[in-house]
Amino acid sequence: MWNVLGGQPPEAHIRDYDLFSWDADTSYEGEDAVIRRANALFADLNARTEVRNQARVHLWFPQKHGLTRPPLRSAREGIEQFLMECTCVGVDARGELYAPFGLAACAPTPATTRPPCTRQRWPTTGSGGRGCGRQRPEEHRRA
Repeated sequence: MWNVLGGQPPEAHIRDYDLFSWDADTSYEGEDAVIRRANALFADLNARTEVRNQARVHLWFPQKHGLTRPPLRSAREGIEQFLMECTCVGVDARGELYAPFGLAACAPTPATTRPPCTRQRWPTTGSGGRGCGRQRPEEHRRA
């Protein structure tokens, strides 16, 4: 979105694409099968695709990040826990948008109000509203 707003090619500065789902099968093998299918499907994107079953996050998050997370009951619940409100946006397989903090959290703002990593990649646009560059208030995050 920021690339388009800034007049850049849609794929500019994209390190990876995050795809997430929720499946009661929390086995490594189940998630790995989905990852392999997604890698084949999106091979032409010229960017890494990261697929994660939100039902499994609590199993690997402590080892990777040193923090415990409660089991998630849906992909939407996972979106609600993203660190910055401007990233709390998802689209389901039917094309339905889910943005629990609204799209205003993604509104363009001056570069000075955004974190350095986004100022460098998108100098003329970015996310502001209630979120990018700031962590969400503690009451909005679950431990």
